[in-house]
Amino acid sequence: MLYSILVYSMRTATARTGTILLSLIMAAVSACDIGSALFTDEELDSMYEIGLSQSGSSISNGARVLGSIPIKVSVSSIDGAPEASYIDLRLLDSDGDEASALSFPVDDKAVTVPPVTLPEDLADGYYQLNVSLRDSGGKMLSSYSSAILIFAGNLSISRLAAYPGEIIAGGVSLLKLEAAYSKGLDPWARWSLDGTRLSEGFISSHADRLPWRTPSASGVYLARAELFPFKPPAGFDVPPLAKAEIRLPVSGSSAAGDPFSRIASWSVLPFGADFKDHGQRPHEAEPVATGIPYLDTYATGFGYSMGAGAGAFSASSLLPVIEPGGLVAPFTAVFVIAPVAPGPKPGSGFLLVAFDDKGSRNFVIGIADGYPYVGSGGARVTSNAILPADVTRLAISVAPSIEGISVSFYLDERPAGTGSVPGSLFIDTPGACSIAGENGYVAIYDELRIIPGPYPAFYVSQALSKGASLIAASGFEGGSLGMDLTPSGGFSLGDGKLTLQPGSSLAVGSKGIPAAGASLSFELLEGVVESSIRLADGSELAVATDGSVRLDGAFLGFKPAAGAQATRTVSIESTGDGIRLYGAGESSIKFNTRMAGDSRWQISAIGRVPAVLSKVTASAFSAPLAAARSGSGPNTGELADSTATLSMAPALDQIAGIGD
Repeated sequence: MLYSILVYSMRTATARTGTILLSLIMAAVSACDIGSALFTDEELDSMYEIGLSQSGSSISNGARVLGSIPIKVSVSSIDGAPEASYIDLRLLDSDGDEASALSFPVDDKAVTVPPVTLPEDLADGYYQLNVSLRDSGGKMLSSYSSAILIFAGNLSISRLAAYPGEIIAGGVSLLKLEAAYSKGLDPWARWSLDGTRLSEGFISSHADRLPWRTPSASGVYLARAELFPFKPPAGFDVPPLAKAEIRLPVSGSSAAGDPFSRIASWSVLPFGADFKDHGQRPHEAEPVATGIPYLDTYATGFGYSMGAGAGAFSASSLLPVIEPGGLVAPFTAVFVIAPVAPGPKPGSGFLLVAFDDKGSRNFVIGIADGYPYVGSGGARVTSNAILPADVTRLAISVAPSIEGISVSFYLDERPAGTGSVPGSLFIDTPGACSIAGENGYVAIYDELRIIPGPYPAFYVSQALSKGASLIAASGFEGGSLGMDLTPSGGFSLGDGKLTLQPGSSLAVGSKGIPAAGASLSFELLEGVVESSIRLADGSELAVATDGSVRLDGAFLGFKPAAGAQATRTVSIESTGDGIRLYGAGESSIKFNTRMAGDSRWQISAIGRVPAVLSKVTASAFSAPLAAARSGSGPNTGELADSTATLSMAPALDQIAGIGD
């Protein structure tokens, strides 16, 4: 197929005006041979038009030409223009080296050039064809240059996508194009956003992807990817052989939210557009890339492809330290990793290596045949679960123990084994840290986060599922109380458990229930408890372990479902003229009063023996759940006004039936 387009060299408006004036001058002096000395170079150039054509159609910049078909060079001039004696043709390759050169004498009355055939052995690529028209003394009269393309293949862009799917203002996204091209070809990609060129390069250098730090303002932005079979020649605006556009809506905030946004992190490497640490640690040295890591995508996100030599190195410790003394504190390393490509068997390699201040390796987190492990001093403790085949959040909690180092593994917030290993991590001064790198585990590294203390696995799982509606949550991992939980009276903490002595209580969340209401859920492992909340009139509404409801200590004769086995759930919904109390099921009871403005859920141990709790969660009441429960039915608990008597409790005249 022949690719050739009719077009002649472009002139500026000033040059065209000059041509008209020169025509008048030349008409007056046409009887005299005044030569070329009278005119400037620009004036001389404007007297001639030079064009290139193939098979009757002119060749524009970047047009594809066929080497087997002759190229015609045409020259026209205004009357009285200085006589041309010969014309030069030079063909330059992409490096500027001369690939071919020809020179022809021309008739002084009609400038004609015989058709030119390109050399048969020209390799595919962009070339520059220069045409020069000269007088008998060799002075340049006019010139013309055009970029031509020798290439019979095709390029096509099949997909242009953004990772992750939701683009957040002020964040980092990765734009990626997927294209089809011949084997052995290394195309050139060019990126622009709203018309501004941002990046370009060879596909072999991973220029088919663009890390984009999004604007702080919401809006819709237009990204364009252009694909060329070879690097375009400098100085020429050549058209791409394939291009694609995508409109990118940038929202002000994430709907899913960051489950770690309320967790203090010592080090945070997002592995987005760079290796900068966004944690709270003293930034004595920023991590730097080692080897040649490159950005790559997986189904729902992106990160740096590292391992087998590619990685990151920090000259200062990424691990938290205790001051004074500067020794390592208990911490959790959280990796978000995804496989580069499915392999025949699970891989092996280092994820994180920590050195002491003398440069000796004294702590390693790695993968062995798909199983996470921690090693120190030649010993190793391994997870009891293999890495999943897709993206994984791997958390490894590390603390000092009698043996040296105590280790707990989590895969996507699920416990994956515990153990201990001898080591001097917590008695040596920490030094540099490396991530992946030499002998590193090959994967896409989306994020590395170092958290002081044990891993709050239950909180992270609740933050992921409930998002902005989460008020507080704790699984008491590592004997840690968790955020926004306030005990009073006698209590103790164990790994995964909170024990309340009789008469003690636990306040959940900060003061002030959300406008829609709130839900409370927890596991009761031992003992008897009561969940309560203060109302606007000063009374206290409580639900006991058996599900019975009490108002200021008086039983109301109503028992909403308490929950399955050890789990207890109770919810309060704000209504138009009061509140509605639910248990774990659909039964409910309405009160014509509101919650106190500074109220919050409280769990109290009311039995004679201690109460043991785990997995405590408080969250804003779910509007869809409220709508599903609003209708009366066979499972609806009713307490009519006629059943309320002052002998039960002074505030019972505020109780109404479920029907509004």
